[in-house]
Amino acid sequence: MNTRALPTGYTPPVPVRGRTLRTCRGLLIGSALPPRMPTFSADAELVQEALLDRRTAAPRPLLQRIAGAAWRWC
Repeated sequence: MNTRALPTGYTPPVPVRGRTLRTCRGLLIGSALPPRMPTFSADAELVQEALLDRRTAAPRPLLQRIAGAAWRWC
């Protein structure tokens, strides 16, 4: 493409983050891509597993247990 054919003030697209580009008019192209999932360390996985385990969960208060029983009864 000839440089005389380009409009004045034109700047080529600029990479912003990875595959996202900012055009000369300020538009972001490719920004709808979902971000990468974070990688967890072994310690973080152990903590997550312990938090989700039923044996380490805190017991529900009496009022919540009564409300849950009433909800199941309905």
